[in-house]
Amino acid sequence: MRLFDLSIARTFLIVAVFVSQTVEASDVTSELVVAADKGNLSLVNKIIESHSGNQEELQAAFWAATKKGHVPIVERLLPMNVEVNWVSDDQYTPLMRAARDGREQLVEILLSAGADVNAMTEEGTALMNAAEKDRRKVIAILLAANADINAKRDDDRTALTLAAQEGHTLTIQALINAGANVNY
Repeated sequence: MRLFDLSIARTFLIVAVFVSQTVEASDVTSELVVAADKGNLSLVNKIIESHSGNQEELQAAFWAATKKGHVPIVERLLPMNVEVNWVSDDQYTPLMRAARDGREQLVEILLSAGADVNAMTEEGTALMNAAEKDRRKVIAILLAANADINAKRDDDRTALTLAAQEGHTLTIQALINAGANVNY
């Protein structure tokens, strides 16, 4: 009976060591992601300098900074080989999220970094997201980057039909003036 107790105790000790190592690794990840999410560039720099981080950590921090529009952090992470065309669980690329949220400077930075202006997911394209949310300045940037004005989602909606659905008359006119197909 005593041998059995030692075996159980040894198993618990091994599990405890494994769990503590796992928690340490996740603390670094969450610390970097939280710093990126909060826009704390100095802490992001400090974490990156003290811990090289893996690509998954860097990508999560990049996504957090993109969602919140923290341009300096996005610029800090871009040279670290983050995937600029990565698709999130909610079916947005960083460019699509920035376009939807009307973050003109971030849209320009992501396009300069090689973001695919015509990337398509269930949520459509960056142009569709900008049109649906009435982000006219972003629409102009995307069109200048050769966004496909007549791209269609699986449900056949285009940037023009999404803008019309929301009643964004100035966006509708801008899209028509830019060559959107009105014969849906």
